[in-house]
Amino acid sequence: MIKIVSPRIDEFTSQKEIIEFCQDPMINKGLLGDVLESKVKQFFANKPEFLKYCEVYAETKRLKPFAVLDAHGDDFDGVWKYIEGRRAFPVQSWIDRQDGKYGTLLIACCNPRTSLPKSRKSLVWFSNGDTILGEETRHESPFNFELYHPGEKKILDVYQVEDLLTKEERRKK
Repeated sequence: MIKIVSPRIDEFTSQKEIIEFCQDPMINKGLLGDVLESKVKQFFANKPEFLKYCEVYAETKRLKPFAVLDAHGDDFDGVWKYIEGRRAFPVQSWIDRQDGKYGTLLIACCNPRTSLPKSRKSLVWFSNGDTILGEETRHESPFNFELYHPGEKKILDVYQVEDLLTKEERRKK
């Protein structure tokens, strides 16, 4: 697993193609930041209000906006895990290590049993099935993601996100 750092987004990945792309000496580091920004926006393509809320949340908490875990994921004996090489590690352990360092932890790992992540400080944007960008899936939408809010201790729907955004806008005035 390597960590790719950009001004607003850190990506943790075990995906061979991404690692090779990032380690290419010809890649401009500014371009890398643009690539990560574009990738995050794709994960929120069908839910732009969620992206806006994640950015506002990070700003109000004074945290770096996003950390992305990009790895193959599966269920092993009832535990949601990401795969690194020939080993599998609990997704929840990664969340626990990153919690509070970033506004939103974006989990780009298949989640076949729709396991529910938990966090104490960071929002968690996670797949609720086998839904990963650019791959065929069993679902109609390749953007089947949900937002876990640590303060609310639940998954938020669009109406709750809009309410929280309105409250933040009023608070800023």
